[in-house]
Amino acid sequence: MRRKISLLALVFCMVTLTVFAGRYLVSRQYLSDSTNGLWNELPMNTATANYTSDKILIKNSEGYSKLNFYMTDPSNSTMDIGYQLSDDGGTTWYTPYDTDGNDLSAIATSLAANRSIVFNPSIGEYIRFNFTLGSANANVTAEFVTKSSL
Repeated sequence: MRRKISLLALVFCMVTLTVFAGRYLVSRQYLSDSTNGLWNELPMNTATANYTSDKILIKNSEGYSKLNFYMTDPSNSTMDIGYQLSDDGGTTWYTPYDTDGNDLSAIATSLAANRSIVFNPSIGEYIRFNFTLGSANANVTAEFVTKSSL
């Protein structure tokens, strides 16, 4: 009787794992911050120059992510985009490095065109983005898309 129950439990676990294996969710959201709200046609100006997004939960991310970036008249300005990670709910932020000491946080440097940029954020609980505006004011839309396991 015990062998039948154990065998049944094993079969149940295998069927359950088979049903849920490979299930994921692709989510998208506009970047935002507490001062400006959603970054959907957000007017960025050179007087401020540096903008940091609110934190986004990524602890279930499988590492497949992209940043959709649109800037009005991108030929007039440039944008540097990077990210930081946090493992403590957003209190402490760090720049990710590989084992050779290379900074992995840069997503784009001197970006002067609208892009959909694929990148693989390092392991972390939360992510936030840093935007540094170049030489001219611009309206910016930025959307984060990630694949998460269920």
